[in-house]
Amino acid sequence: METPNTAYYIPNLVRNDDQADVTVEVVPVNANGVRGESSRFTIDWPYENGDTEKLSDVTVPVNICPLAEVTGYSAQNDGEPAWKAIDGTSENGSKWCATNKQSGWMTIKLDQPRTIKRIRIEHAEYGGEAQDMNTIAFSVQYKSGNNWVTVYSTNSNSSAVTDELITPVTAQEWRLYISNSGSSAWGAIRIYEWQMFETTERNRTDIVLMKFASAKNNKGASDTFSLTHAPTGSTVRLYLRDANGNYTQIASKEAQSSTVSFTGLDYGSDAGRVFYTVQEGKQEESIKLSTAFDAEPGAVKYSINVVQPANGSVAASATSATAGTTVKLTANPAEGYTLDYFTLDGARINGNTFIMPARNVEVSAVFTANAYSITVVQPTGGSVAASATSATAGTTIELTATPAEGYTLDYFTL
Repeated sequence: METPNTAYYIPNLVRNDDQADVTVEVVPVNANGVRGESSRFTIDWPYENGDTEKLSDVTVPVNICPLAEVTGYSAQNDGEPAWKAIDGTSENGSKWCATNKQSGWMTIKLDQPRTIKRIRIEHAEYGGEAQDMNTIAFSVQYKSGNNWVTVYSTNSNSSAVTDELITPVTAQEWRLYISNSGSSAWGAIRIYEWQMFETTERNRTDIVLMKFASAKNNKGASDTFSLTHAPTGSTVRLYLRDANGNYTQIASKEAQSSTVSFTGLDYGSDAGRVFYTVQEGKQEESIKLSTAFDAEPGAVKYSINVVQPANGSVAASATSATAGTTVKLTANPAEGYTLDYFTLDGARINGNTFIMPARNVEVSAVFTANAYSITVVQPTGGSVAASATSATAGTTIELTATPAEGYTLDYFTL
């Protein structure tokens, strides 16, 4: 992207599996499209993949109302038609609005009969309007023969969002019936979104970043945990994870303010991580994030012996550590070599960190020689072949020439 500024903000970077860092290359280009000398810098990822819950199969709720067509309505404003209630967004004021209407309805027809298990209605407050403009009384109905059958109804809503599970119903035609559009003097039907789902899963609560979490491992059952920037009224849950990747909940608390503190916990004597989630309202829990804690004071430390390999060197972030501590390894390849992998007691490890076991360990690394490509440029008067398409430095490559009729080989070029 062209910019006259000396500072440029890049979008979010995506981590590739267990990579330890990411290298960014910046290439200047002038107004004439001439490229200047590039510059590179490396960013270390501050957390490991194991520091968060891994979700292999995440079910994303799919709103099927955008697949429907509006088949009728009682009233609508010119710029706020009924179809905007099922357009899949409430941004930029997108809503169905019928001014000066205390009651009304709209009907839709899905692309095919579908089994609905959950309904969600976004009212005026969700779109940034006053709470007294929220719909007070309404029903969601489906058509059976010539009759409308109610699957959900309320006469006392005051919330910005209605999100309810219903007894599964299979139908194609549906109606949203408003019997009390709100208590505001500016009376009107205001529906920002009418959503329906074929699954019961709700959206996950947004995460609270790991930098806002902290934990301390004290003697015995006096460990602590603190989380700032938590949504007031949300529920914060704490978990410990065992060696098999199973989580056990150890505490939960409702956030009375943006800071939630836990005391009287027991993480055990070793270093490790405590995982946490946040849950708001009827949403699902956020994914599990974590923060590290040290071993209890006086815990046993085990030695870390670095065995230097051929074709490079290795360093560890510590010479000893308590069990459960995360140890980081750094490699410095010799010229012409690249790091392949690190080892712990002779076994390959993924990434550049490991969790210290309750024993002394040896760490090392394996480096591989860089391979360089061999490009054969075919000459006139014959053809040339090489014994390989790539090779490491020092490898002997054999060239073969096949002269065309009337020609002989003079010499090869490199």
